[in-house]
Amino acid sequence: MAVRKRTRPEGGRGETQAAGTPQENAAKTQEQQARRVKARQAAASERQRQTMLQVLNVCMVAVFAYLATLYARAIRSNEADQPLTVLYEDFLPPDAFQQLQTCLANSSLLHGENVLNKRNFKGTYGFAVKFNNDGVQQFKDDPAMACLVPYFERAVRNDTNAWVVNVLVCEETQAEVSVGIHVDNTVGIHVPVLRFLAHVVDVLYVSIPRDMQGGSLVIWNYGSGPSIVAPTIDSADREIVPRENHRVSFRGDAFHTVRGFQIPEDVPKQDRLRISLVIEQYKIPSLFYRRTDTYRFQFKTNMTMV
Repeated sequence: MAVRKRTRPEGGRGETQAAGTPQENAAKTQEQQARRVKARQAAASERQRQTMLQVLNVCMVAVFAYLATLYARAIRSNEADQPLTVLYEDFLPPDAFQQLQTCLANSSLLHGENVLNKRNFKGTYGFAVKFNNDGVQQFKDDPAMACLVPYFERAVRNDTNAWVVNVLVCEETQAEVSVGIHVDNTVGIHVPVLRFLAHVVDVLYVSIPRDMQGGSLVIWNYGSGPSIVAPTIDSADREIVPRENHRVSFRGDAFHTVRGFQIPEDVPKQDRLRISLVIEQYKIPSLFYRRTDTYRFQFKTNMTMV
């Protein structure tokens, strides 16, 4: 049988190749189709495998997050002889305290449009700023923080290196407690199974509603809160009634909550807010210090009351 030949140019010279027979061409076509089918099957199998891996990964992350929450190790910096609480009455000079009250009363951060839009959430609201040693000057130079600097400079400990400063505005609540028992660990270092607790927490009561009933700060020693199966608020180790210009300093590893409070109906609206200024002070190990925020501001709603 005669074989047809064709020539393809290559490098300026012709090359002769033999064309396949119909049977050979059909076999090649079937082989190509089979390869394409196998390729599609392999691609589908790979997609299925990737989907299963993604589902498995999500499940593992969820399980790990649950276990991390359940068995998270608390990193504490407290000394054994550190007192549970220290109370400072009339902490700021009268003129300085009056300036603080006036400054916060006129602060756009508490009464501006950004916050008012968030006040659809009943309970607590305010703002927080997180910073470390490298951000202290930025905090002091920020005009929006001018109200807070004098208190910070008086309350700050020289042996701490990261802070969370909160201004909390709390509204009346009928519940027995405002929040569950907790410890402060909002410095924001995201390391699995590690929770960095504050070394000390300082609360300055800026405004207390007239004739407020309740609202006291309730504190447990570390280990005596969650270790109780069904802790009652009356089992606390310390209870402090808030007073304006009183500063309460308590161990950062102390479990605490706040009793709910009520205000007589005849108290004017502008006098019904409970405002506190809180500084969480941390001693962060050098290995994790770089994970802290240099300077970060954020508005908050439904904040933890102290």
